[in-house]
Amino acid sequence: MKEKTRKILKRVGAGFLLGLSFLNFGTGWGRQKAKSVPRRAQNVRKETKEELDTEIKQVADIAESEAQNVINQETQEQQQQQQMQIQQQAQTQTQQFLRYATIGGWGVAMAVFFTSMIFNSPFGLGKAVLSVLPGEPHVAVLSVTSKQSTWQVDDEVVVDVKLATNQEKANYFKVSLQYNPEVLKFQKIKIDRKKFDNLEQNKIDQKNGQITFIIRKPKKGDDFKKDVIAQISFKALTKSDKTVIALLQKNSLVLKTKKKDGKGYNILGKTVSAKLKIINRLNEIVKCQKVDVVKSRMTREEWERLIKGAPVPLKDGNNWVDLNDSGAALLCAYSDDGGVYVLLRNKTKIKSISLDNNLTGDRAEIEKVDNWAEGGNYFRTVTINTNKWLREKPNKFRNIVVNVDFDVSKLRWPKKGSAEFVLGK
Repeated sequence: MKEKTRKILKRVGAGFLLGLSFLNFGTGWGRQKAKSVPRRAQNVRKETKEELDTEIKQVADIAESEAQNVINQETQEQQQQQQMQIQQQAQTQTQQFLRYATIGGWGVAMAVFFTSMIFNSPFGLGKAVLSVLPGEPHVAVLSVTSKQSTWQVDDEVVVDVKLATNQEKANYFKVSLQYNPEVLKFQKIKIDRKKFDNLEQNKIDQKNGQITFIIRKPKKGDDFKKDVIAQISFKALTKSDKTVIALLQKNSLVLKTKKKDGKGYNILGKTVSAKLKIINRLNEIVKCQKVDVVKSRMTREEWERLIKGAPVPLKDGNNWVDLNDSGAALLCAYSDDGGVYVLLRNKTKIKSISLDNNLTGDRAEIEKVDNWAEGGNYFRTVTINTNKWLREKPNKFRNIVVNVDFDVSKLRWPKKGSAEFVLGK
């Protein structure tokens, strides 16, 4: 190329570039090129990064799953080991319990068997088993029983002494009892004279509450099946939630006579005591004395004759009943013609007296009233018409309540419950 031509082309190119610079085409083009290149690079990096994140996440999930499986497996193994240890401990404890229970049961069984053989308690094994032991079998059972478990104060408490000899014949019985002398008072001992020869009361100690007596039969003896050999009576003195009439086995005997040597052997193996309860009286007893008078003629003179000429109660020969702690008292009498008479005594004037049935509410009809005062006491006597009054038994009026009006007070007797009027014994 010629030099001249080269110069012309350079000038045209320079002008063209100058025009582009004026119109800002070059910068825009450069910018567009500069922008297009990084954007493509960014897109490539973003795609690469997303692919890498997905792979990493998959790897992480796989690692986490494997780790969780390992942890679960270890946890299950630990739980299985713990369960096996618990089962082993439970089996060990069960074996120990069974071992101790077996030893304890064996010991109790042997103790029961031994005591039943020797002492006939708690089970009477009988002569067949006891015959293998040396000596005489203790098969007899001596017991004290009561017809009722609860008695009232002032009641006559009756208990039966019973004997069972398990087909062995016995002819000599020594009975020793102990009781609380503050609760019970000994009255008497009764035996069947047709069955027994005699009764020997060796010792009656009311102070210490002890009774010892002997009953004999003919030499041939007899066997007993819970038969009554004696009946003992006490008087209930005071309230007691629990009082015991105990048979003392060491002081009691049941002897049988052997045919060969004629010696007596004690076959008593068990004693049973009686447990009683003494309560306060639910009903008071009023014993009416018999008088030989015509109905409605029980006057002051007859009452004074009945109380032996004294208007105050005497220690013996009268049945005065105290109504309170202030000196009020009551006396009852009756005659064969159906008359029932009541005499009331008090330190203050007596205004009225009535006798009501506690169950029906019926009031006794009073036919005659008499009053007097003597020796610092006021007296009031009434005659009751029993024809219109409920009579439960021929000689008893039950469920009676006595209501009295004094000058300054009133009285209901008994305070709780009722009374029983008994005509005669």
